[in-house]
Amino acid sequence: MKNEQTHEEKVQRLKNVRKMLPETIDKVEYYKESLIAEGDLLSLLNKRQSSWLVLPIKKAREKMEIVSIQNSILTKQKIYESYLSRKKSYDKFLDEMTIEVAEKFEDTLEQAKLIKTNVRLLDTLKKWDDDDKSDIHKKIDFYMYLKTEISNNKKFSKR
Repeated sequence: MKNEQTHEEKVQRLKNVRKMLPETIDKVEYYKESLIAEGDLLSLLNKRQSSWLVLPIKKAREKMEIVSIQNSILTKQKIYESYLSRKKSYDKFLDEMTIEVAEKFEDTLEQAKLIKTNVRLLDTLKKWDDDDKSDIHKKIDFYMYLKTEISNNKKFSKR
C-alpha cells in the first residue's frame, strides 16, 4: 500500500512541477535581472552623493530614492531566494526522476507489455514504439503512466 501511495505522490508532485517550473524559471530570471538593475542604479546614485556638482536639494531627493531602492532590493532578494529555492527543489525532483527512469524504465516497460487485458495500455505502448524517445520529459511521463497502469492492474485484476 505504501508503494502505491508513494507512486501517487510522485505523480502529483510531477504534475505540480510541470505546472509550476516554467513560471518559477521566469520569476527567477526576472528577479535576478531586477536586482542587477537596481544594484547598478543604487551604485550610480551613491556615487552622485559625493559629487559637489549636484545641488543639495537634488542630493536629498536622490537620498530618498536610495533608501527606497535599498528597501526594494531587500524585498526582491527575499522573493528571488524563495523562487530560486523552489526551482532547485523542482530540478532536484526531476533529476531524481531521471535517475529512476534510467534505472527502471526497461523493466517497467516489459512488465507493462505483459498486461494483455488493458486495451488503452496496449494502444499507448504501440504509440510509444513509434514515438520519439529522446525527450526525457516524455519518457518520465510515460514511465509514470506505465507505473500507474501496472499498479491499477495489480489492484483491480484480482477481482
